[in-house]
Amino acid sequence: MSADRRRALRRHQTFSARRPRRGERGGSVDAVMIIGLIGGLALFLLGLDLLCDNIKRAAGAALRNLIRRSTSTPLRGVATGFASTAVLQSSSITSVLIVGFVSAGILSLKQSVGVIMGANIGCTIMPQLIAFNLGHYALAGVAIGYAMRRLSKRRRARQWGNVLLGMGLIFMGLGMLSSSMAPLRDVPEFTNFLLGLGDHYLLAVLIGLCFTAVVNSSAATLGILLVLLQQNLIPFPTAVAMVIGANIGTCITALLASMGQSRVALRAALVHLLFNCIGASLAFPFIALLSDISLLLSPESSGRALVNAHTGLNIAWTLLLLPFAGGLARLSVWIVPERKRSSNAQPQHLDPTLLTYPDAAFDAAYRDIVNMGSVVERMTNRMLGLLNGDERLARSQGQDEAIVDHFHVSILEYLGGVEPQLLDEIQLKRLNDLIALSNALESAADELSDPSIRVCEKLNDGGYRFHQSVRQQLQESINTLASVQQLVFNGLRHGDAQSALQARSQRRDVKQQLNQLSQDAEQHLTSQPDQLAPLYRLEAQVVNILRSHHASLRRAAKLIAKQRAYGSQEATSSATAATSDTTHFVHRRSRQASDPAAR
Repeated sequence: MSADRRRALRRHQTFSARRPRRGERGGSVDAVMIIGLIGGLALFLLGLDLLCDNIKRAAGAALRNLIRRSTSTPLRGVATGFASTAVLQSSSITSVLIVGFVSAGILSLKQSVGVIMGANIGCTIMPQLIAFNLGHYALAGVAIGYAMRRLSKRRRARQWGNVLLGMGLIFMGLGMLSSSMAPLRDVPEFTNFLLGLGDHYLLAVLIGLCFTAVVNSSAATLGILLVLLQQNLIPFPTAVAMVIGANIGTCITALLASMGQSRVALRAALVHLLFNCIGASLAFPFIALLSDISLLLSPESSGRALVNAHTGLNIAWTLLLLPFAGGLARLSVWIVPERKRSSNAQPQHLDPTLLTYPDAAFDAAYRDIVNMGSVVERMTNRMLGLLNGDERLARSQGQDEAIVDHFHVSILEYLGGVEPQLLDEIQLKRLNDLIALSNALESAADELSDPSIRVCEKLNDGGYRFHQSVRQQLQESINTLASVQQLVFNGLRHGDAQSALQARSQRRDVKQQLNQLSQDAEQHLTSQPDQLAPLYRLEAQVVNILRSHHASLRRAAKLIAKQRAYGSQEATSSATAATSDTTHFVHRRSRQASDPAAR
């Protein structure tokens, strides 16, 4: 067959159905047809939501671990993105999940690029399944899925029943769309509009983009295009152009999810958009050629040819752009530069898009608890200066206590957003332990703030200063407490249960020192002149502050040691390995806070 003949066939073969002659009245769009179209689309989207949500719940933890562990190279990232999206059946869900992981510090921006590319290939699996004529199995899927949902006592079995129910609804919706669209062949305005798109590929790309962004599913767009091709309502090249637009439209969900999050989360969403826009720009001039090749390779069905074109395009884009993964990451950093840093630390990892993935949400909260702990550590390092009456340090202490309170409230509100029905027994225990850990650090900050500031103010108001021997004893106790605190916060940062347990083992030494200080303060009160009594009462207050702070540290150490069982060490280590120049702002702030030389 000649090239001219193939082009003519490609342009007109989808309009083989009879169109009204001049002067002949065509069909019209009636209410029944509109209701059928809307109902079919709603049924399709409902099935897709059931399918994706329940796969996400049934396999979410495994996918999260897969993404976190299998992104060491761009090629492994592509494989991980493909596998995740093939299971989740939605590149939008995978992209939102990746944005959340990057925001939480679980993945670096560079690691996310390969996963995003793989997700574009994985999203072609659902259209490939839809292209099979499985409509006559739809009711069986609905019946079996509903029975599993209603009769099974196991949550996992009910989830897979919902998956089967969703798959059946997808094909029922497609069947309803197909039967409702059949009369549109007799509506000249509709057929002429679609025929006109054959000369305006850019408009077709925009239509595919907008529709996909609205329904939040490229699979839905492909499903409707397959129905249009089945009913001979759209030229094949126009459908290919809409597929290219649909690939760009899938980026909108991740972009919206990144709004209000960290800059690095916005960059990850931007990488997805850049990747698909560059791929679309490369493919756009060759739409006619791509259509010829697709029909030549899949002559048995224009629908099969379309989904194969979709798969081929996404694989080709990935192969072409994978060597430039680092360049895409750098370009996104250039487009979205770091904001001017705020003087007050803010939670950086509490991404709400992770709340439907409890383990990932817990990892994100743990990272901000680490940053919260760095502020508490900084407050402890000021204690000796406060006991010398330094009012400047007192002001800084109050500011840091407000920062810790803000972290604490934000973390509790974030963890409160996790749906209890998504949690198993272990996850529920981890949730409670994270809340208790945040409470312990907030209590430690409270003890180091108002009581310490009041001691500082009373020292200055009365013109008092501790005696050299008392100051030396206090310094020794504070140094011992600082060594305990260092073990606690090393355990917190690195998920090191051994450090946390070692901190708890020093309880006796700290207790002996504080008991000695307390006895000395009581002796001073009974044996020294009355005019010095206020000073020795302040000494007793300092001992109580240190005792309460040590109790909070011990509670925190116990909870940190328990985090080892939940895999927080692995999560923290992977975040450290993944840290790059685009994700390390908060970690650098934490190091500076704990390093007096840096301050």
